[in-house]
Formats: sequence, structure tokens, C-alpha cells
Amino acid sequence: MKGSRSKRLFHEGNVSITTQQAMMFSDAPQETDEILTHLADLCEKISMGSSRDEEELFELTNKEAYPETVARIAESFGMMLIKLAARELHAIQMMENLKNIETLISTSAIRASGQK
Repeated sequence: MKGSRSKRLFHEGNVSITTQQAMMFSDAPQETDEILTHLADLCEKISMGSSRDEEELFELTNKEAYPETVARIAESFGMMLIKLAARELHAIQMMENLKNIETLISTSAIRASGQK
């Protein structure tokens, strides 16, 4: 691929895997095992709250660059992250709505008690 840059996907110690390398070895069982191990490590880190690894997880969803199984698992985990974030946002919005309603009720109760 002329002009394209190969992004480093994995680096630990003296081992480094780029997108281009992953594409070359996507059918090799040993490399697939290493990528699956890396995917499992990423998922563990993300599940413990490390959001900086999410971009790398989404890179592994590239079905042209990675074995289909790796891409499918990464995509599934990524969708779970998106759904979780949406639920968290919805919960925050609901709490804000409840606080606003509570404020309105309190204000109305104060006004009503002052009119008696």
C-alpha cells in the first residue's frame, strides 16, 4: 500500500505488531494465537476501566487486517462498550431529570405552603 502508514497495534518488550504485519500473518495459527492473547489482554484492561485501550480494540475489528474470529470478538466487545456507555449516559440524564422534578416539586410545595 503505497503512501499508507502501518499503525503499531501491539508493543510489549521487544515484540511489536503493526497493521501491515497482522495482514501478512492473518492466516498463521501462531500469530492468530498471539493476537487473540493480545485481544484478551485489551479486554481485561478495558473491563478494569482503562479507556485508553479502546481505540486499539476497535482497530482489531478490521476484518481485512485480522483473522475473522479476532475481528468478530473485538467487534462484539466494542459493541458492548458502546451499549454500556449509552446506558450510563441515559442513567445520568434520568438522574438529572429526577433532580429537576424534585426541585419543581419542592418549589411548588414552598409556594403552596406560603399561600395558606
